[in-house]
Amino acid sequence: MNIREKTKKALDILTIPCGYQEIVNPPETYITFFEYDYEYEYSEDEVIPALYIIQVDLWTKNPKYKSLEKEIIEAMKNEDFMLDDEEDLYEKDTKIYHKAFRFKLENIKEVE
Repeated sequence: MNIREKTKKALDILTIPCGYQEIVNPPETYITFFEYDYEYEYSEDEVIPALYIIQVDLWTKNPKYKSLEKEIIEAMKNEDFMLDDEEDLYEKDTKIYHKAFRFKLENIKEVE
């Protein structure tokens, strides 16, 4: 399983549509995610990701999205991701609330 599949697996338990980088014809509330960064180690002259950093973005027109934040954090935690950072944003042009989360995951055998 690669890092995108593992992230999707974590988020798929939610009732919110989610997709890698974008959602075509998005509903009022949805989630996108992408690989934000990696930290690397060297092993036998090979570079391998040691730590994945994933950004998960919650997009909604509903200002009462606090419970969704908790659901996202819990879903990611259940797949061994650790919350590293979060930020509340508001997209004025589209009038969409945007909550950005950054999660870290140490490279484990199942993520290649």
